[in-house]
Order: sequence, then C-alpha cells, then structure tokens
Amino acid sequence: MPVHILGLNAHVHASAAALMADGQVIAAAQEERFVREKYSGRFPEMAIRYCLDEAGLDPSGLDAVAYYWKPWKGLLDRALIILRAVPHSLALFEHHDLARGGPKTVLDHACLQRTLKLRTGIKCPVYFVEHQLCHASSAFYPSGFDTAAVLSLDLAGEIDSTLAAIGEGTRLTPLWVTKYPHSVGHFYGAITQYLGFRPNADEYRVMALAAYGADSHYPLLKELVALLPDGQFRLDLRYFVHHWGQDTWYSARLVDLLGPPRDGQDPLSEGRFANIAFAAQRLCEDICLHVARALRKRTGRDRLCLAGGVALNGVMNHCILGEEVFREVFVPPCPNDPGTAVGAPLFVWHSIMKRVEKHVQSAYLGPQYSTADIEKACASRRLRFRRCCDPAKEGAQAIAAGNVMGWYQGRMEFGQRALGNRSILADPRCATMKERMNQKVKFRETFRPFGGSVPEEVFADYFDMEDPSPYMLQVCTVKPEIRCKLPAITHVDGTCRPQTVAKSDNVLFWSLLRQFEGLTGVPVVVNTSFNRAGEPIVCSPEDAIACFLETGIDVLIMGDYVLRKEDAVLYGD
Repeated sequence: MPVHILGLNAHVHASAAALMADGQVIAAAQEERFVREKYSGRFPEMAIRYCLDEAGLDPSGLDAVAYYWKPWKGLLDRALIILRAVPHSLALFEHHDLARGGPKTVLDHACLQRTLKLRTGIKCPVYFVEHQLCHASSAFYPSGFDTAAVLSLDLAGEIDSTLAAIGEGTRLTPLWVTKYPHSVGHFYGAITQYLGFRPNADEYRVMALAAYGADSHYPLLKELVALLPDGQFRLDLRYFVHHWGQDTWYSARLVDLLGPPRDGQDPLSEGRFANIAFAAQRLCEDICLHVARALRKRTGRDRLCLAGGVALNGVMNHCILGEEVFREVFVPPCPNDPGTAVGAPLFVWHSIMKRVEKHVQSAYLGPQYSTADIEKACASRRLRFRRCCDPAKEGAQAIAAGNVMGWYQGRMEFGQRALGNRSILADPRCATMKERMNQKVKFRETFRPFGGSVPEEVFADYFDMEDPSPYMLQVCTVKPEIRCKLPAITHVDGTCRPQTVAKSDNVLFWSLLRQFEGLTGVPVVVNTSFNRAGEPIVCSPEDAIACFLETGIDVLIMGDYVLRKEDAVLYGD
C-alpha cells in the first residue's frame, strides 16, 4: 500500500493542504479557492476534504500529517522581541488573530492534533517541520537537480526569515539563517503598505509600479539596509515595526524620510510613489543578490532552488539568473506559504522516513469538474451554451477575433499563477487590450501588466531568455524587434512575465497557442488569472460563470462547452 502523507499550512496566511503518495504529490489546493476569501488563513478543512476525496481515502487511510510549523521553535526569540518593543508590542495581545508570533496563533499551532481530530477525524501521527525547511523542500525535491544551492527568502517563519542550505540527493543541509525582524519580506511589505497597498498580499503591485519610477529615492532607502559579510543583512529597525504587532509596518521615522505615505485613494500618477517603488524593488534585488552570491561561494553549486514569499518577485528571480550568479534557477509553482503544504510532506518523506524516490511536481493539482458539473452550473443560471468538438480551435478563433475569453479546463492550478486551466486569455497584438482588461475585466489599476503564454519550443524567438519558465515566475525582456507585435503583454520597461507551455505538460493549451499562431502568425496569448481583483482564482464551474457574467469577458469555454455573452442570456422567467 502507498504511504500517504497529508501536508498542511494553517492558522497564519493563505492556508492550504496537499496529499503525497509514495513521494508523489497527487493533490494540493489553497483553502481560499473553496471559501472564496482571498489569502484565507482559516483551517483548511475544505482543502483537506478535497485531497482525501481525490485519492479516494478516508481519514484512517493517512499514514502521517506533516505540518509547516514548529510551535516551540523561536519562542524565546519572539518573547525578547516583544519585551524590547514594550509598550508598542502589547498590541500583539489585543488583536491580530493571525499574527505569526501572537498568543492565539502559537496556541493554534500547538493544538493542531486536537483540531485535526475534532474537525476532520484524522488521528495519525503529526510531524512538525520548520517553516523555512518546508519552503526549501518545496523547491529542492521537485527540481530534478541531484545537487543544488537552496535559498528561502520570506517574511518570517517561527523566527527565521531567510534560510541558506545545500541539497544533495535526498538531504537538505542548512548552512545559515537570518532571523526576523531582519527580513526582505519585512522591508518590502512595509514599503508596500506605505504605498497604500496591503502588506503580505500586494507586493506584486509594487513590483509592477517600479517600472515607472526613477532612482531618486534609492540612495535614501539604501541607508536602511546593511549588507554584512557571509550573506547576512540587517534592517535599520528604527524604520520598520512589523515586529511590534501593530497594524502599521513602518514607523514615523520612515514618513519623515520619504514624506507622507500614499492614501489608498491617492493617484499613483505622482512620480514620488513610483520612484519609491523603484527604490524598494532595486534594494530587494540588492539584498537577494548579496545572499545568493554568498551561497554560491559557500556551496560552489551553479544551480539554485529558490522559494519563500519573496520568490514570487519575478523581477528579482530573473535578476539572479541575469547576473549569472547561478546557471540555472528553479522556482516551484507555489513558492510562498501555501507551498509549504507540499514542502512539509516532502521533508518528512526524504529526511525523516529516509525514502529516496523523487518526483517532478506538476502545477495542475487542484480539483477537476465533470461535464455533468458544468451542465448543472449552466442550468442553475439558465444559460444557453453549445458543445464543440475542438475547444482549442474555438478558443483560438475567439481570441483572434478580438474577444476576451475565460478558459476553464482540467485540474485547477496550485499556486498564484493561472497556467492555462483557470485563465483569462486575449490577443496580445491589440494595443488597447491591456487597458480594456484592466478596466473592464480585472477591475484593477491601469499600470498593471499582463503575462503571456508561448509554446516552449519557440520561447527564445520572442523573449530574451533561454531556459523555460513553466510557472510564470520570471520577468524577462521581450526582444526589441518583437515588442511592436506584442503590445498587450510588453510592460513599460520592455519586459514580460512569460509562461512556457510544453506539449507534454498541457497539450490542450499548447494546441490553442499553436492554432492561434496559425490564424495570426503569433504563437503568444495574453494570460491572466481567471478572477477579478481582490478575489481568488475561480475553482468551480459556478465560480467561472459568476466571473464571466459580472465582468467584460466575452466568451467562456468550459471543457467542451462554449458560452458567448451575447448568446448566453437568461431564458424563461
């Protein structure tokens, strides 16, 4: 019988569950997709239920649970941080149910076994794994590398914000850590909040805004970070106060330095805000490159496995590759906290159970719905639809005709990126498509760029990058001679966040791209996640239909079923 290990991330941020059978991850999903609450930190009861159902297991069929947190690790360090910040840190005891170091969160972690038993009936042994080791495991074990340098860059785990390690075979050996509150995520999150966005959620908006800025504020911010020998760094904590446990992550001293923070309603057209975003992005790259160079020197390895919330920063990821610190950089499809639900069982399997089987991980690990489910969802909204024999051909034709299309196929992706199964697609040749999709489909800021999907075999013809990017986690340059053909996905600085699509990974989506090329001469489409701003990516057919009806999406293809906005009108009363 296969050994089944359930991986969990819960009680803090973006909770998730994953199920592994004999070292192969067979199911994984974020709780937000089921409860429809973005970044939900609720106990992942529905995600657990999905994972068990996918494998045909009941709770008694599990051999172990792997949890992404060691509740007792770093408690003394956290206590000292709180004591040093009294009276400011007393706020930690008054609110912030999901604060990493808060009393309620610590208790929730410690009571995991009881919670599992009461809410799911799971009674098997539980392994508590250090947070950063979970991130590191999620990157190294599925990478396909026999040996590699491994780096986790995060806001914070129990107490460590950064872990540098080496992976060899099935062993992960930590080399050094940086302790919270000295953290790249702490720094970038504080600037994110200063710019009027949500910290630990909207950092990607800062990354996008940075392309519009100049370096006027970089010398100011640079003074707030000290780069130390051997890959260490320190923040000037007079400016950053996330560790106080209060709502504001930055102090009044940062306001004195940079001027009044942006109110969420202030226009971003003021150049100062873009310049601050530019400085924050560049300093983020400085810190990460500093750590990466030290790791390369320490390990001598030319391959890097990278994870942690900071690894969602595609510009930074490509910077490490572009600076030739490492020859190859692997980032898993879900490098941030939900990915620890995958990393925890991988660590238990290899490092505790001492098993040697390693598997390459797919990104398509979420639920798949049947044709009956799709028909039922359409019928419940009284929508007209028709069935087609070639959805890839229909999809390519719809996009080439100028339509914005919802594309809902197969198993949902695990991670932040839509990779051709829960995507909104459009024609990248249309100069007005970016503005149209931002305003009428996504309902978000007009400065936000869109990614593009391209067949892996022609990737290098369009983008200035050689290695594949299957998970859309690197930002690279669009070749100058190609930019005029791809205005909808070319950002203001000439870059794009591409997804390379291999026929062996997603033959239906690959076929759509090739058929679009046959119609237009261009094998690239705009690809953005199937959701509106502030909502999770759609999971069920009902979610997809709701987004289709309430946005400017023109066509929806779910499985073999085609719905067009002008035809899919309500019938009857």
